[in-house]
Amino acid sequence: MPTHIYKAVLFDLDNTLADRDAALVTIAHALHAWRPEISADVALDDFVTQFAEMDDHGKAGRDLLMKRVLNKWPAIQLDQAAMLEWLATVYGPAFPHDPRIIEFLTSLNAASIPWGIVTNGSARQHETTQALGLEAICPCIIVSEEVGNRKPGPTIFTKALDCLGLEVSTDVLFVGDDPAVDIEGAQTLGLSTAWVRHQRPWTDPYYEPDHQIDHVTELAPLLGL
Repeated sequence: MPTHIYKAVLFDLDNTLADRDAALVTIAHALHAWRPEISADVALDDFVTQFAEMDDHGKAGRDLLMKRVLNKWPAIQLDQAAMLEWLATVYGPAFPHDPRIIEFLTSLNAASIPWGIVTNGSARQHETTQALGLEAICPCIIVSEEVGNRKPGPTIFTKALDCLGLEVSTDVLFVGDDPAVDIEGAQTLGLSTAWVRHQRPWTDPYYEPDHQIDHVTELAPLLGL
């Protein structure tokens, strides 16, 4: 384990602190069960695959995702607003709780280690942080729609640093799962990085994370915990 101990840490949200892939499967199951127009047309396993493709790793956003569902199954007698209202009721609760993460983040607070969350997305991201108990313990949550900037651009990272009273430094560690949006974006600015690999090999020939991990709790020694 490297001996460098970082003075602060910033985290991506989806598939870093929150298991969005698992949540999407749970949402797909719920939608398949809720709408007979879908369940009569496609088997559950096939629908889960199609739903993930429509979501496109979160790039679609909720509005476009529900629009794609309605376009695929026009027999659904609901408008997009009703579909989004339903999605809002199931979205946050669909995320599995990982008590190890809450314990780890609480230990950062106890040790007075500055930390925050930097996530692309709409203000609806707060539904996830609230559902997982992150909203109550996180010193700083920066959401791209709320600040008008997205990763991998530098501004959203610097807004998080400003929120914590920090400057750009390799003593600040950014943790995320997306090689381009998270790792390249943070390194280009001048932060150190840890990549949550999810059993994937690193393939970018131009950038390489300072650390590769399978779970954020592995960072404890790097933060002096």
